[in-house]
Amino acid sequence: MFQRRGVTVARSAEQRPGLSVERRPRLSAARKKAPKLFTKFFSFEELSKPLLDFLDFLTDVAAVTLVVALLDLRLLHVDIGIKGCLVVQGCKMHTTMVALFITICSVMFIISKMLISFLLYKKWARKKRIIENGLTGGKMVVFRSVAMQSVSPKSFLTMIMALSNKDIIGSGGYGTVYRLRVGEKAAFAVKKLNRGSAEMDRGFERELDTMGDIKHRNIVPLCGYYAAPHFNLLIYELMANGSLDAILHGKEETRGALGWPARYKIAAGVARGLSYLHHDCIPHVIHRDIKSSNILLDHNMEARVSDFGLATLMKPNDSHVTTVVAGTFGYLAPEYFETGRATTKGDVYSYGVVLLELLTGKRPTDETFLENGTRLVTWVRT
Repeated sequence: MFQRRGVTVARSAEQRPGLSVERRPRLSAARKKAPKLFTKFFSFEELSKPLLDFLDFLTDVAAVTLVVALLDLRLLHVDIGIKGCLVVQGCKMHTTMVALFITICSVMFIISKMLISFLLYKKWARKKRIIENGLTGGKMVVFRSVAMQSVSPKSFLTMIMALSNKDIIGSGGYGTVYRLRVGEKAAFAVKKLNRGSAEMDRGFERELDTMGDIKHRNIVPLCGYYAAPHFNLLIYELMANGSLDAILHGKEETRGALGWPARYKIAAGVARGLSYLHHDCIPHVIHRDIKSSNILLDHNMEARVSDFGLATLMKPNDSHVTTVVAGTFGYLAPEYFETGRATTKGDVYSYGVVLLELLTGKRPTDETFLENGTRLVTWVRT
């Protein structure tokens, strides 16, 4: 026994009412268990467990947290009475302090639970569904997105395998693009890539897994891909208004529909999407083939940069990249022909050419430029 500020406090369990010697080892074990539980609480392995098991674990954490909180009331010289009342020998303790202490512990637990639930949801949202196809020996990977929520992976794979020439909406140096409609609202663009080298195929899945995490309002999202021994497929959302190239250089009625406010909106959207690829993606992404046909327009005439998945990822400290995309004459920066190295500055140059195309309505690959041995940039200067 000792005196502190007129209050007599018991040192041993025998002198403290309501707390026996036999309970001390159990309380000590509970306090030792708490740090281990909290270490496990924030571990990555716990995040990968099924959600129901994880919620059961949170219940254990809550119980231990409250026990430790009540035990720490001893620091306030509190004795636990037989009737459950909080009494200090010689005077009554202010119950507001006790309530505040327990409230703070409870709020901290609730915030931690919400944070972990949010991390679990983010992990679930990035999770991909993999469907094996025994007929072709291929594998389809579907990234979770709004566009794919109402689509069954197995039925989606069946529809992809049923695509034919009548579904073709475009073709280019990279391969052929098919239109795939699922129901009345959902529509996708399926790009069949030309077969590459074995070395390129080994890095195909790794690169596209990273590309599947790229989400931005001015970038065409990659919804999934299909990897087979003889061909590869990329699955994108289908943009309702097609490409900028088709609107600028297509039918006469479409040319006049693109006013100056709409052109400004498109230019700003492309700049935001390109800036996201260059600065916000880790590793940084060099597009290397910015042109009007790779700028798609959604139903709100919002610009979306496409075909970014065909460019190889560049590490933050690297200044070079190898990729299957060679670029398009008329949009490429002059230094590219000298060094053969793709950089973010080269993308910015190509974006500048697209701006001139928006202003003048002239296609950089126009035959008149090729015949005269000039370019759109030179033509504007003169």
